[in-house]
Amino acid sequence: MHEKHLLHADLKAANVLLNDAANWCLGDFGSSVKFGEKIVSCTESWYPGPIMFQPAEPKYDWGLMVVLLAMEIDKANWSALTGASSPAKIQKELLLAQCQRATHTGLKQLLAELLKDAHWV
Repeated sequence: MHEKHLLHADLKAANVLLNDAANWCLGDFGSSVKFGEKIVSCTESWYPGPIMFQPAEPKYDWGLMVVLLAMEIDKANWSALTGASSPAKIQKELLLAQCQRATHTGLKQLLAELLKDAHWV
């Protein structure tokens, strides 16, 4: 998508599809927007920072991918990433701490790369 200058803007588990060979692809492109255009549709509470009405950049998809993977690290307690915020919104410092708890070397490396691509480190 990014090669075509498009932001998905709605990366979440429900939009990552797997086939029988465990190959994945993205679904639900209803929130997609061209780079540079304002983001007007996304799951705002999943992104730890301003995203709505920002010019679309790849860093937002990479950030949403970090959130998705961090939630998978501890599925049963993913809501702890929102802290005491009201309304519930993912908190960046809690998200970064969750990424540090990853135990699989490959996942740690992937998260480190995604955090850089998201401009969070």
